[in-house]
Amino acid sequence: MILVVLWTPLLAQGQPPNKIKQIWAALIREADITTVLQAATVHTQSSQLNALQSQSRWYAALPKKVSIRVQQHQDDGWRGTLYDDEGWSHRSLKDTRLGWRLEAEWALSEMVYNTNLLAVKRYRRQQKQFVRECLDEVTRIYFERRQLQLLYMIHSSTEPLERSKQWVKIQELSARLDRMTGGLLGKKGVKWWVPIKN
Repeated sequence: MILVVLWTPLLAQGQPPNKIKQIWAALIREADITTVLQAATVHTQSSQLNALQSQSRWYAALPKKVSIRVQQHQDDGWRGTLYDDEGWSHRSLKDTRLGWRLEAEWALSEMVYNTNLLAVKRYRRQQKQFVRECLDEVTRIYFERRQLQLLYMIHSSTEPLERSKQWVKIQELSARLDRMTGGLLGKKGVKWWVPIKN
């Protein structure tokens, strides 16, 4: 489909079929729109979202209140260890009784119905909307860049200043695509502007 969309205007401009084939062969070395959109999707879908959801589940399992109490009493004539319902106590050699108590409380309702999960789900919906908008922008930039690449390669006899402006605009769009795809175009390092010889 893309080939037909690009091929027809080139033929209409009177470009020889061999030159069109060379231009097309040079451009298809780069990532196609599907690959670019997949990279953009992966790049924009935050792994933090899954981490947030997991953390919110663990948050419900944590106690809401933890208290530790340490007591010290002087007591003459008693030695040994005492275990009771308030924790365990031990008498030291100096006839000092030490004791401690640990208390924890859980909100069982949050383990069943965690309100933090609702916030994560709301965030997930917003994230999906953001991804859709991002993919629309990536598609627009991709085809604007592709059109400029074609013009750059077809009109090699264009005035140097105009050609330089096209080159700068292509590089700007490439940088924007790289930012939105995690550097897909830069990593591949394809020199699309170098014509392929038959």
